[in-house]
Amino acid sequence: MKLYRQIAIWKKVSDDEAIRYNLIEDLGERKFAHQSADTFRPSTSYEEILFLDKLFGSLMTHDLDQRSWFDSIEEAIEDFDRPSSDANEIVSQHSMRF
Repeated sequence: MKLYRQIAIWKKVSDDEAIRYNLIEDLGERKFAHQSADTFRPSTSYEEILFLDKLFGSLMTHDLDQRSWFDSIEEAIEDFDRPSSDANEIVSQHSMRF
């Protein structure tokens, strides 16, 4: 049985903006993959946050074996932030920036 853990990592961009990186951990392999990143501002509504949380669940059904897996959370985030990341192209279409 494959089990995964959802991990939210926050990065403060400015006084008015923070990014939540949505990662998953393969508990059996102890590897990490990025799923999406959401930008939050003071104007982000409760409904938008609920939508993003629901989106995370729906993305869990998409080809986990096709993702790039990393040995650390930091490596997964660095790969997500890299503009040329192939995995970033797949995931970025699901990222919401409010």
